[in-house]
Amino acid sequence: DMLNVIPYPNKVRLHEGSLEMKGTVTVRCPEKYSSIAEKFTADLHKSLPSLHVEDEGDIIIDFNPVTDYGQEEYSIEISGKGIDIRASKASGFIYACQTLYQMLELHKFHAAGAGLPYCYIADKPRFRWRGLMLDESRHFFGKEEVLRLLEIMAMHKLNALCWHLADDQGWRIESKRYPLLHEIGSRRSDTQVGGIRSEKFCGQGYEGFYTQEDIKEIVSKAHAMGILVMPEISLPTHVGAMAAAYPQITCTDRSMPVATSFGDRGTLLCASGSKTREFITGVLDEICELFPSPYISVRAADLHAEKWLKCDSCRKYMQEHFMHDPKQLQAAFLNDVSEHLKKRGRRMLCENGAMADGMSRDIIGIYSSAGRDKTIPDQLRWGRSYIVSRPEYLNFDLPYCSLPLLRTYEFDPDKELKGCRYLHGKVMGIQANLWTEWIYDREKFDMCLFPRMAALAEAAWTEPGEKNRQRFTRRLAAYRELLEGSGINYAKDKICMPRNIISRLRKQYYYNLTDQYIEVRENRK
Repeated sequence: DMLNVIPYPNKVRLHEGSLEMKGTVTVRCPEKYSSIAEKFTADLHKSLPSLHVEDEGDIIIDFNPVTDYGQEEYSIEISGKGIDIRASKASGFIYACQTLYQMLELHKFHAAGAGLPYCYIADKPRFRWRGLMLDESRHFFGKEEVLRLLEIMAMHKLNALCWHLADDQGWRIESKRYPLLHEIGSRRSDTQVGGIRSEKFCGQGYEGFYTQEDIKEIVSKAHAMGILVMPEISLPTHVGAMAAAYPQITCTDRSMPVATSFGDRGTLLCASGSKTREFITGVLDEICELFPSPYISVRAADLHAEKWLKCDSCRKYMQEHFMHDPKQLQAAFLNDVSEHLKKRGRRMLCENGAMADGMSRDIIGIYSSAGRDKTIPDQLRWGRSYIVSRPEYLNFDLPYCSLPLLRTYEFDPDKELKGCRYLHGKVMGIQANLWTEWIYDREKFDMCLFPRMAALAEAAWTEPGEKNRQRFTRRLAAYRELLEGSGINYAKDKICMPRNIISRLRKQYYYNLTDQYIEVRENRK
């Protein structure tokens, strides 16, 4: 009565019978999309080694371009004649191939043989931004791990990686224009362990950064998978690693080490100096050269503008520009950054908490505050676009006792932004976050993401009328076997869908106090 596919397609018609995937297959595809067809053929052979590709095969798989589908829209018809795939753009064909691959892989775990049910699928995403933020400032995972993550994101039809590469605890990009950024900013002398209240440290240094060649390779491979890589460089707050290399850009002009503990360190750029602005524009120009993304995020989290009042230079700048409130300086600084990026053909993103009166409508908001921001519906009506990234639903670093799987699955931005459904186009989509202060290894990295990524994918792709909680949990059984077959760790049902409220509260207590691996150990059992 359903397909084993995540995210679930928005229109499915199942018919009697199935196409037995055995013997030989012929793949017909225009030259323009040949690389997509070649990858699909390789995946097909990996899934079904006994199936051989020939010029005149028993099964015909046709890639048929059409002109009347949307950017990411596709259709699949499976019949006794073979498989007909239709799309207007490369991304549509990529998503069609991912749907077919899941149908093959998930079917194998549930039935003998590898028959695909006769069906017609017409599918397109609910939101155009289906993102995941990966924080590598706090902990660095490396090129191979990021490429692995991109492959898994593509399987889930996620199309945006927000790559958080600079914060107080580390700068992770090779800079040829300002080499001290990676020579000094990518290294810290120690690392806090045991939670935000802990005074314990691991007792050894930590370092790592991506070369420019690494970044170009990752961005290129992501593009081939239909994924946009957007850099996120914290400005004008959380600039500790940047200031460790170039202290003259801050109000204090004092040298400081890269932060070894987590949380808000209170670092802030000087918003008045021409040297600071020249430095920032130079950094952003180099970022633009590395990342072709039309969007660049500065996050601007924990922006306490009143701190600028303690800086003589900032107060003088405010007087000269007839500013009476530091929020005006905040708006002016972020507007200047936005305007510079606009000249480079980019749009700037920052958190909703950093929005102030007078800020340009070109700036896209990231709705990331805990609790409802009642100003956002008005901002949407005034023309500002938003990506919804509410932490109580989408911070995947949280333990499952605080953020159970089904809370993410049932998340609906329309319910958060009441009265704004007619402005659907201004809500670009949703983005989950993986902050890595307390994630040191792949075991926890994977467990935090899976099966949450399945819930995220369905919340971002599938229309509310097609979502079904019971159907989703039924599909998870086959999904977990797919993860196991790919060597991906995941949270078991008892962990990700906790029912005992006392047990949940106990875990929250110990997690927040000292033990950020309490669920990881339980999951091993």
